[in-house]
Amino acid sequence: MHPENAFGLDFVPVKEVRCDLVVARDLMEHPSVKVILDTLQTRRIREELASLPGYDASVTGEIISEV
Repeated sequence: MHPENAFGLDFVPVKEVRCDLVVARDLMEHPSVKVILDTLQTRRIREELASLPGYDASVTGEIISEV
């Protein structure tokens, strides 16, 4: 049971916030960065995030630019 449901309360989103992980291009092939990106791109992580009230994990792990 999620804590916000402990008292029968619903989640009410106040604001949508987008959070990006910014990585310098020359570090994209670094083993640690690859592990982070590989993890963020797994179905399991997306499902876990999506199970939390108020979270949209539909683009989690997506690389949006390589500029």
